[in-house]
Amino acid sequence: METLTIIYDNRAYPGLKPDWGFSLILELEDTTILFDTGAKKEVFYENAKVLECDISSVETVFISHLHWDHTGLLEEFRKLEDVDIILPDDFPQPTRLSERIITTGSFETGIENARLEHGLIVKFEEGAVLITGCSHPGIVKLAERAVEIVGEKLLLVIGGFHLYSAERDEILRTAQELKNYTEFTAPCHCTGEEGIKIFKEVFKDRFIDAKAGLEI
Repeated sequence: METLTIIYDNRAYPGLKPDWGFSLILELEDTTILFDTGAKKEVFYENAKVLECDISSVETVFISHLHWDHTGLLEEFRKLEDVDIILPDDFPQPTRLSERIITTGSFETGIENARLEHGLIVKFEEGAVLITGCSHPGIVKLAERAVEIVGEKLLLVIGGFHLYSAERDEILRTAQELKNYTEFTAPCHCTGEEGIKIFKEVFKDRFIDAKAGLEI
């Protein structure tokens, strides 16, 4: 069985620790990918243990952008010779890493200490999933690029949407626009409580309550 599990998030299901940051693990048939690493080592490993995620099986660490809350364990994984590290600078253009796994290519963020950000597209039989870290370039822009790459509407967009400081009208407009690009949505991390609430209102039964402990 292939699974997608959120290990690290600002919010958490019972039995798990919440903390500002994001990390998600993809356990696929032929590989295991860690998307971002969260911020604190102890929170990451404690949650991974509770969730029974086999971190030793990770073959690739995909870093969305170089902010501390996504790269807390990056140096630890760099020390492992059998783990590939993918950074936003590595693939400025959309790149197919395998038949099923594609980067969106890097976008400018306008942030000095994390100039570039990219997302990860994973194709399943049911459709393509876009995973984002913070979506500093704009979640709609990332989703639009992903749809261009796969040639069809996405099944799911999951991750941080960076709307925690946005006004309600902007969040509502973003959620409505995103419906053009994806069937389901699972906003978390820097989306903000108000943003998550509005996405739930807009997507209704196609909204997924994403926080540490979510397994799909």
